[in-house]
Amino acid sequence: MSKTHNFVVVPFFISDGLHSYEDIPVLLGIVVAAVVDRGQPGSPPPATAHGEIFRHNPYAIDDRELFYAPSIGTDPGFADIIIEQANAAGKS
Repeated sequence: MSKTHNFVVVPFFISDGLHSYEDIPVLLGIVVAAVVDRGQPGSPPPATAHGEIFRHNPYAIDDRELFYAPSIGTDPGFADIIIEQANAAGKS
């Protein structure tokens, strides 16, 4: 068992979506599966889909604190990395 008290979870996705807002929080124990209801097709997403899940940090889980961040692809610098990679590929 780890002695680390704080954990930071950053999904490695290009954007946030159902996995970031619903599936991962359930797996981490941030929300209970019964609370997550995707509803009928065309219905508005649950409150977590509007980023609320990221605003309630830290989460207390098993006497530890878990910080849950938006997906790595939502960082403004991510686009710069893609452009740099495209430029490098074009020069080779």
